[in-house]
Amino acid sequence: MGKTKIILLLLFFCKVSLGQEIVINEFMSSNGSAITDDFGDESDWIELCNSSTVEINLFQWHLSDNDTLLNKWQFPDTTVLPGQFLLIFCSGRDTISDYFHTSFKIKSSGESLCLSGSNQLIMDYFDPVVLGNNVSFGRTSDGGPNTTSFFVSSPGESNDQNIPLNEVMFSHSAGFYDQDVQIELFSQNSGGDIYYTVNGNDPIPGTSYSYSYNNTLSLQEIQNLPVVYSYIPTTPEDNCGYFEWEYPNAEVEKHVVIKARTFEDSQPSSKCYTKSFFIGEDIFSRFSLPVMSITSDSISLFCEDTGIFVPGTRHIPGILKTGNYCERGSAWERPGTIELFSTDGELLYEKELGLRIHGNQSRSAPNKAIQYFADEEYDGVDEFQYSFFEDRPFDDYRRIISRSIYSAQGHTIIRDEIMQDIVHNLEVYYQSWQPTITFVNGEYWGLQVLREKQNEYYLRQHFDIDPDEVDIIEAWGKVKTGDNAQHIILKEYVLQNDLSLPENYEVIEDMIDIPAYIDYYIAHIFLGNRDWPGNNYVKWREKGDNNKWRWFLFDLDNALIIPNLNNMKRAVGDTLDPINPDWSTRTFRAIMQNEDFKEQFLSRFIYLLNNDFHPDNTVPVVDKWEALVEEEIENTILRWGILNDMDSWREKIQLIRERLLLQPCIIKNHLEDFFETEILDIEYCNSISPEFTDRNVKIYPNPATDHLLIYSFEKIQAWELYNMSGVRVLSDNNCSKLEETINVKELTTGLYAFVFWIDNKPYQRKIIKVH
Repeated sequence: MGKTKIILLLLFFCKVSLGQEIVINEFMSSNGSAITDDFGDESDWIELCNSSTVEINLFQWHLSDNDTLLNKWQFPDTTVLPGQFLLIFCSGRDTISDYFHTSFKIKSSGESLCLSGSNQLIMDYFDPVVLGNNVSFGRTSDGGPNTTSFFVSSPGESNDQNIPLNEVMFSHSAGFYDQDVQIELFSQNSGGDIYYTVNGNDPIPGTSYSYSYNNTLSLQEIQNLPVVYSYIPTTPEDNCGYFEWEYPNAEVEKHVVIKARTFEDSQPSSKCYTKSFFIGEDIFSRFSLPVMSITSDSISLFCEDTGIFVPGTRHIPGILKTGNYCERGSAWERPGTIELFSTDGELLYEKELGLRIHGNQSRSAPNKAIQYFADEEYDGVDEFQYSFFEDRPFDDYRRIISRSIYSAQGHTIIRDEIMQDIVHNLEVYYQSWQPTITFVNGEYWGLQVLREKQNEYYLRQHFDIDPDEVDIIEAWGKVKTGDNAQHIILKEYVLQNDLSLPENYEVIEDMIDIPAYIDYYIAHIFLGNRDWPGNNYVKWREKGDNNKWRWFLFDLDNALIIPNLNNMKRAVGDTLDPINPDWSTRTFRAIMQNEDFKEQFLSRFIYLLNNDFHPDNTVPVVDKWEALVEEEIENTILRWGILNDMDSWREKIQLIRERLLLQPCIIKNHLEDFFETEILDIEYCNSISPEFTDRNVKIYPNPATDHLLIYSFEKIQAWELYNMSGVRVLSDNNCSKLEETINVKELTTGLYAFVFWIDNKPYQRKIIKVH
């Protein structure tokens, strides 16, 4: 026993000898809903009890959560009568209103609590206790010596009616089992009854699907129960031309979720305990990715009035972005539990949390993107204490996103992940990823990808920035966090000053992290992100002098969709486009007037085209992601009907590869046009051949390895490819397209003549085929 603890015990015995009988009777360190203080907050609280026969004045007495600093908070002049209770809120406000409010809060992870008299003697003391949400700790009888945790508390009143905290224990751990298992349930305390459900609902005696436990539970029997939730439509029948819910095309995979709770006389005496079990002869080879099991009451997810997965009562027929799933904020956050398993069934992490729908238009898709909220309200811990992402050293997340398969344009499912992976080595602030196979209340929900949430807590992790000391500004100048004072200063300076002048550009260099700014714009321009810069545009800075603006990189689902999209022109507003309004191009356009910036920008772009953006580096990223998720794609397709079959998905992925093979040459031409420069030194591709000078027709790459792409502003009627012996090796005499992809992979190395017709006029171009 340490010296400090010995002194405290001696002081405690001294207190007893002096006959003082006012004690800490009960306290709560994670108040989710037990009581609301006079400011409307769920503050921590301490209850004192005068168990003596005389009144006791607390003038110059103290409360503290630190046994080395006893005088942390001093009582005002107040008297506690015999048998009376005194409730004190530990809110950190340090004020007196309808109640006393201390200058400190109590950590739910455990802190010592000290009540000391005016003579600095400790009158009562509690060791640190870890408490869950809405769980109190105190004396089993008012002022008595025995203590316990309470599931039902009584702030400011006698503990006689408190219900002690119970716990449900399972005979088997959550995880994978290759044969049937008989599950037994036990309660920590002998009193009370155990109720359980197998459909994700909270057990409540007397309600449907809640059962009193009196015998072992067969996992196989539970698994054989009918699938329910997968057959509930998650979009309206007419979804305004957007993705519509489809009946699953195959039997839905189902496993087991058991949720159990103890009750005394129909009153809960424990929280809900949830465990997921995955059963099957081949279960240990079933999953190629980590498994995420989400459990939440069906009322929270599928009820017409309150369910966040369904159109429900909030849907307005004929209007796409309406429905329960389009509602936002804490009122539409639902309690749930997640369990994350490795591919071999090890339970990696579990947590009680809040669930909200994530995204914009994708909310209206059948499979929803989800936000996970860590909060003390649920289990007393306000963060995810797990390293979700291999490339990040963090294990203290506040928010996590699980992206839906419908977020990606072109039915590729993983487009944004591929794009962010391609550019993640640049000086950009991207979102890390972890694909998972998701189950909801035991039913197969398909592939989703966990991602970081970019907000003030992301900045705390990555840059050790105080979340209260940051400005985050979204599109159209909307303040997400902090204020817009520095944003307005930047905007006004750009409007009122000529940034081509060195002295003015130096001011901008003090406002903006120029290297990061350049990489951010290069990433969007190279990837041809169509949904930018007037959308998906968020900048941030730490408050204080000498701190600079930087930009979040996210939502690249519209990248590499439109062939030959000139994002260089769009970035400076040199196109008529509703997604690049003047506000979104003004700063970049102004900075581009400065020769030093232009030189730095172009030099960096050329370097990246010859390195990070070379197809030797970009195409393997596509290969990696295809291999990573392809084992689960077919199951996901059958569950949601997003594509016809695996071949369709592979064609979508192949199209990304082809775009990446062509993109360096396309960007090369865009840069040459924009900067009015000589031929840029890009290793992968040559400039347009002089045989054909009409810049409205593009042919990439040249030299070619596997594919040629022809892009024209007028329809190509026909084309033919000849070798140097005059033999026609490939042709299409009924083309009628603006874009044509030609597979030249099987051709031998050498020089070829490409002849094509537009408006009945023939044109010719020399093509070089290389390995």
